[in-house]
Amino acid sequence: MKKGNKRAVALLLLVLTASLWSIGGLLIKSVNAHPLAIAGMRSAISTVIILIYVKKPKFTWSFPQIAAAVTYALTVITGSML
Repeated sequence: MKKGNKRAVALLLLVLTASLWSIGGLLIKSVNAHPLAIAGMRSAISTVIILIYVKKPKFTWSFPQIAAAVTYALTVITGSML
């Protein structure tokens, strides 16, 4: 693939990503559920997609992994409460 074609594809994918992200933000407002339930389902769906992509993740219970998980959970929980 030529360099110009790669750039065009990258820009198209970037526009598609931004569009889907915006549509997702609009559609999530129409869900009639508790914010924590919405955050939990979004996290569950993300987990399944990541596991499909990564196959067998290596979880070592290291401090950085635990800190990242706790920080992400707090971000999702506090963000859903706003």
